[in-house]
Amino acid sequence: MTSAPRNISNRPALPVYHAECDAPSFPTKTQAYSESESPDALTPISSTSGQPATPADSETSGSAISEVTAKLHPDLDRKLEALVFAEEIVPPRGQSADDLPTEVPAPTSRDPFGFVCAFGFTGSFDEPPAVPRTKGAFLTAIRGEIEGIGMIQRGLQSYQNAINSRKYHTFSPRFLIDQNTATVITLDQLDQITTHLKKLEEEVQEMENEEEVREELMEAFRQAQPWVMRTRAILRHCHVFYKINFVLATGTQNTQH
Repeated sequence: MTSAPRNISNRPALPVYHAECDAPSFPTKTQAYSESESPDALTPISSTSGQPATPADSETSGSAISEVTAKLHPDLDRKLEALVFAEEIVPPRGQSADDLPTEVPAPTSRDPFGFVCAFGFTGSFDEPPAVPRTKGAFLTAIRGEIEGIGMIQRGLQSYQNAINSRKYHTFSPRFLIDQNTATVITLDQLDQITTHLKKLEEEVQEMENEEEVREELMEAFRQAQPWVMRTRAILRHCHVFYKINFVLATGTQNTQH
């Protein structure tokens, strides 16, 4: 063992680190999680010191931190960073405060909800059916729309349960966080649309001596239809994606994605 450095100016001697007794290396993630990576994709950081450290004259020059200790700082910093990242489900994404949005776009006349698609869906969806003008047909259509929303919500919950079940596949934490968050937001948006449609239904039911629905009520129905059709298309896309790529492709095999 190498002797400790000389004690100058009544300071306690600084410890001398040897390669064989250095702090244990912590694992570090090779890169940020993606949908195809395992959360266990770790690589150890090896010690950067191949030889035992020996004190030098510069250690006792009167500075608070010796040269040998200063050289250890980068390695210790990396190990600390690795330890912190090992506790994170998703590594932090660099974004300055100036880049964060501070304004919400105002809803257009065709979209009073001001929703943003949580799934980021950019595909096409079916054209909504025409809104009937007569009172009876309008009520039938709006009740059918409310019932259809309930079916979409149950379908999204089924998709959510499927990807979380690990029955056919084990998805990465980032993918699960993204999909579960998008599902919860979309379910809430559909709840808001249902509330909107139920208010319309009540208003039309209260109409007396009128066989035709007013144009503003018809327009309020039209405003909700595109979002319902969009979420129906999202549901189809999610279920087809899961079934073709994992249920049919892997059978009962459980793989990591």
